[in-house]
Amino acid sequence: MTVLLDASALLALLNQEAGADVVEEHMSDAVVLAVNLEEVIGTLMRNGMSPALVERALLPLAVPVVPFTEEMAWRSGERRAQLPEALGMADRCCLAAAAANHLPVLTADTRWTAAATAFKVQVTQIR
Repeated sequence: MTVLLDASALLALLNQEAGADVVEEHMSDAVVLAVNLEEVIGTLMRNGMSPALVERALLPLAVPVVPFTEEMAWRSGERRAQLPEALGMADRCCLAAAAANHLPVLTADTRWTAAATAFKVQVTQIR
């Protein structure tokens, strides 16, 4: 079954952090939302990687990228008031994408468990 990766899950894999093994188990069926890919790229570059190194790190993973659609924007925006303020836009977008595509999500973000209820999606914590 296809699973949607949050940026935190993809970063855990790339940085070999706790939970990377859980993400690795799902890589053959994983996809990433374009918004979360931007978050991964930005985080890696902010931490000192050049664009070429980021591309070299991501390319072998060959994770298909899911576009962010108008339907997802509506799902996210409609639930914004119900969610903790600490839940960022990329987080909400990922949850909305999971709901729109009927996909489970892998994340390292513990705030997602409560937010999953608002979106009616299955969230698996990687650590």
